Amino acid sequence: MLSKPYNKITHSILLTTPTTRLLSAVTILLIPLINNQNVQAQTNSFPPPYAIISLESAAAYGGSAESINNYGEVSGSAFLYGSGFEPYYWDGIDGMIIIGNFGGPFGNGWDINDLGYVVGEAENNIHFDEAFLWDGTDKIILGSLGGDNTRAYSINNSGYIVGQGGYDPDLYGAKHGFLWFDGIITDLGVIADYSSSANDINEIGLIAGWSSTEQGFDFRHAIIWQDGQIIDLGTLPGGRRSEAHGINDLNQVVGYSEYVYYNAFIWDLGVMSNIH
Repeated sequence: MLSKPYNKITHSILLTTPTTRLLSAVTILLIPLINNQNVQAQTNSFPPPYAIISLESAAAYGGSAESINNYGEVSGSAFLYGSGFEPYYWDGIDGMIIIGNFGGPFGNGWDINDLGYVVGEAENNIHFDEAFLWDGTDKIILGSLGGDNTRAYSINNSGYIVGQGGYDPDLYGAKHGFLWFDGIITDLGVIADYSSSANDINEIGLIAGWSSTEQGFDFRHAIIWQDGQIIDLGTLPGGRRSEAHGINDLNQVVGYSEYVYYNAFIWDLGVMSNIH
């Protein structure tokens, strides 16, 4: 697929094309149809043409792509006839590898890091979600905080994983954000009330997500976890609810906040700004 040297074992790579792009609403890749010799010639002309590449599998009848790493490897969910939605890994050499569930009909590979490790959720045979890590060979369950339905949403290149899981089997729907590393799962807690979610982690180790507040679940706020402390990012003016969904290595955070309706925001250097 990509016109560049590639080593699947070490994931070493020598870029000779522009960055691949992902359209996650449908399972496709957008690949520039140029090589290194053409780049200089096209500098002052129109943008290069692109091709839509379907992430096909003989076993899959549809699905979605959720994440792409810097080497063009993709994770997501594929629909398998007679089985349901199952998490997968895809690259341009071997195609789609179905990671599989734990006996249930639903799973998703929410994120993939630059080592090709996939994290996500996979339903078990009693219809609870298990957070998993797939390292290219083995798929392991990350454990839980004590309750049901645990999901892993993001993994960085150091192997730190974040997500959300139930912490009390007697409190249905009550979940906390968690951090997992080297077999240990840590409850990240809340501002107040009973729910939070850790949605993304950057390479520095800062975690973005949301937490319920003193006013209750409907007044959740976007937050950052830093060194075990919760930083409340607040909301856009007049809003009562916000969530952070992504954080980059500059510690810029994006998500949504209640404003007039629900508006996208970027948080940078302590200031939340309305995008639209």
